[in-house]
Amino acid sequence: MATTTWDNGNSTNVWDDADNWDTSSVPTSADAVVFDSTSTDNCTCDVAIDIASIDVQSTYSGTLDFADSAYAPFYCWELYI
Repeated sequence: MATTTWDNGNSTNVWDDADNWDTSSVPTSADAVVFDSTSTDNCTCDVAIDIASIDVQSTYSGTLDFADSAYAPFYCWELYI
């Protein structure tokens, strides 16, 4: 499992922008997603998500917005908060 960390490098604040991730690719079902102090910018889910796990660390102070039902479902095997 690869680790992919949110860095909002392209400053668009959307999940589906590859340049917003430290690996320069959008996370897949093989990825462990991390939100930490690398970027505390907000992240808006703009696609359906299928990932291995998500770890929202205490150093992340942004907002994760998964509220838009148009982009459901959200598949995640493990959730760490």
